[in-house]
Amino acid sequence: NGTVVMHGENEIYSNIIDPPSVAAVIQAVRGQAALDAGLVLCGRRTAYVERADERFANAVAPYYRAVQVVDDLAQVEDEIIKMAVNVGTGAVQAMAAALQVPLQVVISGSHWVDAMNHGVHKGLALAALQDKLGISADETAVFGDYPNDLEMIKAATYSFAMANAHPVVAEAANFTAPSNLEHGVLQVLGAYLDGRTRL
Repeated sequence: NGTVVMHGENEIYSNIIDPPSVAAVIQAVRGQAALDAGLVLCGRRTAYVERADERFANAVAPYYRAVQVVDDLAQVEDEIIKMAVNVGTGAVQAMAAALQVPLQVVISGSHWVDAMNHGVHKGLALAALQDKLGISADETAVFGDYPNDLEMIKAATYSFAMANAHPVVAEAANFTAPSNLEHGVLQVLGAYLDGRTRL
């Protein structure tokens, strides 16, 4: 969500959350057992979780390449760049409201709420990458499906909303890609790289 940008193995940009704010989110999530809430601490080294049950593990697996299960998230020694809360069906609004913390709280999916420093978003991350690579909005393609993608969508001429995107993303994007359930990003990029279509 714009908290860290890598180019190959090199870090271009990161935005670290202060430890008291991390502790506040951990405490807030622990108080939401009724929402089936589980927290992922996204560190610079890896992602950390306390829960290891099947439902939560299956929810986390598609989004994190490496996950370390720990006994106590409050004891993690890493710089935290984002915190992601997974909740049960229909609970994202309640979870977002429950996170009364000094951070930016955004709904990032039908079961996910993210917390990060204020002013951080994917558009900021994209701008850092564009600057590093010396490319313009006219040389940039992005794909999004949820409102946390809006700033990124606005920073690229070739902005694609997935076919199953949130309505505000579909309205903001310049183009539409097939659903992410149909690997729409790969379809669009594959057609472009194979010369079957032009952006």
